[in-house]
Amino acid sequence: MSSDKAAITTTVLSTILGIIAIAALVRLALLARSRPWKSKNSADPEGPESTVEVYDVEANKVEDDRKWQEDRVKAIALENHTQELAKINQQRIHHLRYPPAVALSSV
Repeated sequence: MSSDKAAITTTVLSTILGIIAIAALVRLALLARSRPWKSKNSADPEGPESTVEVYDVEANKVEDDRKWQEDRVKAIALENHTQELAKINQQRIHHLRYPPAVALSSV
């Protein structure tokens, strides 16, 4: 009779410990799933910070594109001004080599 009582007690205790262990594992899994931090080992992190990082990356992309476009416009304007200055310098050099009075007298 006492061995039956010991067997029942052992079975009940092991069942309770098993339920506690399973509950602890489920709790850990739920905590890990709903964590607000980014896992360094995870390729696809979950949580609000990863969403913020995606928005930050997109915002940085847009900002970089805008800066690139502004720089491109400045570069084109600078190139146009450089070409105009080159034309003016060529005209000056031409007028220095062949002043208008000399050009008229040679005709």
